Amino acid sequence: MHAFDLNNPKAKEEALHSAIAYLKTLSPLLQEEYRPYLAALLNVNKSVVRLQKAPQNRQIPQLSPINHEDTWELSLIKTILEKPLLIENILDFLDPSQLQFHAHEFTLALNNQVEHPILLKIILNESIKIFKEEDLKNELLFFLRHYYAKELRKVKMKQEISFEQKTFMIRKFTEKVNKLRRGELVLFNS
Repeated sequence: MHAFDLNNPKAKEEALHSAIAYLKTLSPLLQEEYRPYLAALLNVNKSVVRLQKAPQNRQIPQLSPINHEDTWELSLIKTILEKPLLIENILDFLDPSQLQFHAHEFTLALNNQVEHPILLKIILNESIKIFKEEDLKNELLFFLRHYYAKELRKVKMKQEISFEQKTFMIRKFTEKVNKLRRGELVLFNS
């Protein structure tokens, strides 16, 4: 900054562009930390210091089709791919809509589209474990208990549904959570 005459508006603008170029080489956290400091140093409004994501940051999501990874969901999908006979055991209790991050991949696996690049990536990823058949029930119990408990909390917070409907849904989800706690799997459409 000392190389620029900050009293000259043109030089101040050059200093700003030079500093922004440097900030873009830093991590997003550091960029946000230094942004107010730069604005104060140049005696400009903080909104003038605009830090758009660097091009390499924009490419990261494009490199991997899976943006948010849920290891449990990926393990379930890999289990289905590796042990297709277990699909019937799972489908009675679980629907793709219940998966938060990998519903699409789950649907592809159910449709046996093993050549799909996303599924191939899951199959080849050695860090994703396959559930043992004897552990699958416990895994489903754990997942579904948390899923229905979350759904129960959502229903309790809803204000746009009628009292009767809300009471029915609360009773339904509470019953499902209680059955799951007792070790009983509950049918998806029940």
